[in-house]
Amino acid sequence: MLPVTFRSEPGSAQRGATDKGVTGGVIHVGPRGRDRETTFAIGADGLTQRVKATNLSHDFAPWGTGPHPYLVAPGDLDDWTLTLPAAQVLTVTPDRLSPVGLQPVTADAERFDFREPRTLGAVMIDHAYTDLVRDRDGLVTARVTDAHGAGAAITWDSRCPWVQIHTADQPGGPDAPGHRAGLAVEPMTCAPDAFNDDSYPFDTGLGVIAPGDAHKASWRIAAVS
Repeated sequence: MLPVTFRSEPGSAQRGATDKGVTGGVIHVGPRGRDRETTFAIGADGLTQRVKATNLSHDFAPWGTGPHPYLVAPGDLDDWTLTLPAAQVLTVTPDRLSPVGLQPVTADAERFDFREPRTLGAVMIDHAYTDLVRDRDGLVTARVTDAHGAGAAITWDSRCPWVQIHTADQPGGPDAPGHRAGLAVEPMTCAPDAFNDDSYPFDTGLGVIAPGDAHKASWRIAAVS
């Protein structure tokens, strides 16, 4: 494993007048250098995060990113309604959850198919989805709501063709802190373990940034009612 160091630049954390914050820094991974800027903005439409990664080196640099938010709604997760416009799910090994291959969500619809809104129930999910359905602006939105329509939604752009879903099941079961306390909905620019892209029979979406070029991605979380 290559050594990884993070160094914040002086003055890289900034705040706007009332609703915006900017954080930045330089990440060095082995011989490669990447500049990463993350911007957070709060507005009437929710909390938006934008990520920009620039390759400062003279070599091509593999790249992938994604957030790790948990969405919640009133009540218990088992009673929440999930809307997830994704047609394929990544199967994994039962022991280490290592990626295996893609299958239609209809292959196990009760567990994986939430293209139409329906209650989560007792299903356990810790899987990545792809083949996402986008709106006319190229955006995808996933929603978690209670029976009255209150909850949260996350919307992301075309730079993220994958999304990881996790029902937050803990090894200790119902008595464990945080067990099924929220639903992780994590837009991703690439599949899990994408750095081993050549090992899989599907397109992992691994990004490669040319010297001097940059990759961007963004997502927004908002309350719904």
